Amino acid sequence: MKIENKLTIELPKGFMNCSVTTCNHFIADTNDSKNWDTLKFPLPKPIGEWLINGYNGDKGKFEVELVDQT
Repeated sequence: MKIENKLTIELPKGFMNCSVTTCNHFIADTNDSKNWDTLKFPLPKPIGEWLINGYNGDKGKFEVELVDQT
């Protein structure tokens, strides 16, 4: 596995259930049936493919780290 690029995405409060789609978008949702919301935006074109490498929930913010794996 060779890592070319890294992205760190800070999510708004309440968002979770993160994924990278086959059409190269990052998505996350609130997982709350009373207040359902979805976040979706395009990612830069990877050399290989974007994969979720890890999560960080320190200091009141939730971050997702993506890596471009070739």
